[in-house]
This record gives sequence, structure tokens and C-alpha cells, in this order.
Amino acid sequence: EIALNVTPTHTVRAVTPGPEALSLVIRPATGLWSGSFVHPVTRRRVPVSGVIFHKTSRGDGFLLGPSQSGPASLTPRSEG
Repeated sequence: EIALNVTPTHTVRAVTPGPEALSLVIRPATGLWSGSFVHPVTRRRVPVSGVIFHKTSRGDGFLLGPSQSGPASLTPRSEG
């Protein structure tokens, strides 16, 4: 889990950048998001993409590695 902030230009930045070098962009008109991160074992960049659902403010998607795939999600921070 990585805490993220969204900039006014819809670029997503890690609150505390780490070795995964996460890079994401959100397209507000469509709700689509995409980017990549550095895999901790292979040290290769892995693409990730998905969509944010307006009613739930949750984003679900997937990542595709060279031999495996997996789920990816963006969830709003809990207030309080």
C-alpha cells in the first residue's frame, strides 16, 4: 500500500517516494488512470492501468508483468 496525492495537473505522486518509482496519471474526462512502477525483484518497469468509478471514487485495474498479471486498485483515504 502506497499513500498518494493527486496534483492539480492530475499527476499522482507518492506521499513518501520509494524504490518502486511509482508514476500515475489520471484522465478526469474519462476516469482512466495509467502508469508504471519498478518491480522490486526484477527491477523492470511494469505498466498498470484502470478506471475510477465516479459513484464510489474507487479505481480498479490491473498490472501486466512479463509472465504474470495482477489486480491494482486506488481507494480514497479515510477521513478522520
